[in-house]
Amino acid sequence: METRPVALALSDVGAELRRQVDLGGGLALAHWRNFPNSRILYHDPGHHTISLYLDGTVRRTDAGNTGIGSTGAICLVPAEGESAWHTMTEVQFCHLYISRARFQRLATEIFDRDARTLTLPDKSFVADPLVAEIINRAILPNDWSDRTNRLLLGQAADLILTEVLRKNGPVRQSGLTVAGGLAPHVLRRIRDLIEMDLAGDLSLDRLAAEAGLSPYHFARMFKTSTGETPHRFVQERRLMAAQERLREGGVSVTEVGLSCGFSTPAHFAASFKTRFGISPSAMRG
Repeated sequence: METRPVALALSDVGAELRRQVDLGGGLALAHWRNFPNSRILYHDPGHHTISLYLDGTVRRTDAGNTGIGSTGAICLVPAEGESAWHTMTEVQFCHLYISRARFQRLATEIFDRDARTLTLPDKSFVADPLVAEIINRAILPNDWSDRTNRLLLGQAADLILTEVLRKNGPVRQSGLTVAGGLAPHVLRRIRDLIEMDLAGDLSLDRLAAEAGLSPYHFARMFKTSTGETPHRFVQERRLMAAQERLREGGVSVTEVGLSCGFSTPAHFAASFKTRFGISPSAMRG
């Protein structure tokens, strides 16, 4: 399925991106300003979006989902499907973007069920004072460009998604079914092991033993559950952790690489540049 991210749809209609930050791990924030009489279509964005309108008035115009919202209204836009919007006045809004993988991981943890068929519910202009307060007090007042604020912003973003899921629950994607894969509690245990021991021996044999399966069956079932091979999944978690630690500072690039499971500085530098397009030293700035 071809995806069209929300940010691209907004940029195409001339909306102003006032600031943005990638928090890592499938979370990002954006603060937008859009203009009167702008019409936006989101088509299969490929990521989930939680938005809070900071001021202004907007109308939803797609068939079967009409309504008008203004300051303080919250909208949930799932990664799949279409939605159409018409700004009636100048508007400002804060977006939280969530990858499918991040959403599914949290949904699995909260509901203890296979989340591969689940998605964010499509809801427009709902009231959620707690989510609004988190955005207004913990997210908007902080400097997004200051790396020391990334942990706070990430925790606030996770709290927002957790509250939205607890109050609204995920919904099943229409027509989507999956078979096989690891049980949710087993997958959670494997993910916890990976996160706790990124610098350790995360071999296929060790992960399979933790799951109580042969390496062959574990690899097949892990890919069914996550869409990735165990090696690719572990590599991604190591690189994302390294990115966060580089942003936090405090230790050398070499120490970051070793703490995230890369045996040599050269291996770390090559893997990091392939993933992010810049060297670890450049990320450190």
